[in-house]
Amino acid sequence: MDESVRKAFRNDGAVLLKDCLDAAQLTRCHEAFDWAVANPGPHASSMFDGTEQRSHVDNANRS
Repeated sequence: MDESVRKAFRNDGAVLLKDCLDAAQLTRCHEAFDWAVANPGPHASSMFDGTEQRSHVDNANRS
């Protein structure tokens, strides 16, 4: 990761890292997300329902 990416992260709080994960790693991430949606914690919620930006929020899942 070069210094411009580090600087962008410090300034913006997020960056796009292309090709950071391979196909198998992306599959595992998707499986973990699907599991979290199917097994929500006690304070889980959803944001932007009905849109392409729908997000699952589950900061307190103890499972």
